[in-house]
Amino acid sequence: MKRYLIVLCILHLMATAVPAWAKAPREIAGYRLGQSLDSCYQRVVAGPVYPVRLRPYLMEVPVVVPQGFHSGYIIYGNCADPGIIARIKVKYANDSRRFFDQLLNRLKQRFGDPDEYKGDAFQAYLAWKWSFEEPDGQRITMILSHYSGDDDEHTQGNALKLTLTTQIAKERRCYEAEEKRKPKPGMRLGRGQGRAGAPQNWDNLLPRP
Repeated sequence: MKRYLIVLCILHLMATAVPAWAKAPREIAGYRLGQSLDSCYQRVVAGPVYPVRLRPYLMEVPVVVPQGFHSGYIIYGNCADPGIIARIKVKYANDSRRFFDQLLNRLKQRFGDPDEYKGDAFQAYLAWKWSFEEPDGQRITMILSHYSGDDDEHTQGNALKLTLTTQIAKERRCYEAEEKRKPKPGMRLGRGQGRAGAPQNWDNLLPRP
């Protein structure tokens, strides 16, 4: 009888555990990593398109999101594969910590425990990161976050970010290769410019009231 109970427990664990080969998350709010922006262009919010800060090889656009979400953004490449979605960011309508905990538990059930904690030690910013590698070598990360502070660097409330990291790396390599091919114009330095040491005019380098 004891052996029978042990076998049942093992079978239950095998049935409920998330397998290592579970499929990586690729889609959220009706948008899918690797998808062409053209296939969902009618849901893009009209307005200017901006390059991602410090990453000129990526562009970001706001998109229409379904009920349950507050806002969403799509990031796509503009070099190696123009228009291919490399990242999806969504903010949930519910900003509460309780909702975040519920999301975290459900994500654990579907995709297993996260691989890394990315938040701060004081838990003003909570962030958990999952990393996946698909059979074809493509890598995907998922970050669930909650923030209740007043720093603009973090999204307020609850947010989720899916990233096709291999696609972003591909776009970066393409951009760097193109930059190397561009002719470098000659630059004439004035007296005192381009030399190490103290700046000539600190006032120009400091913020003002």
